[in-house]
Amino acid sequence: MPKPRIIITIAICLVGLWTAFTYAQVRSERIRWEYKVFTTRADSFPSVPAVNEQNMFLNAAGGDGWELVAVENGGVLHVFYLKRRLP
Repeated sequence: MPKPRIIITIAICLVGLWTAFTYAQVRSERIRWEYKVFTTRADSFPSVPAVNEQNMFLNAAGGDGWELVAVENGGVLHVFYLKRRLP
């Protein structure tokens, strides 16, 4: 009959292996992102061509799988931050 220490040692090793395997599997399934920044000048913003340019860019980016994350309005530039999930 095996000693209780051996059984406990084997159980601890199995739990450790299971934990390591699970961690490695979760780590390999992390989502990876690609980022893009688009800027326009704030002084040209009220004009129709500038707004159309922004709309065309954002629509095309959305069609390519980009998501709008943030917009920074201030100073001289309008900054659009986008992200896309990598395959």
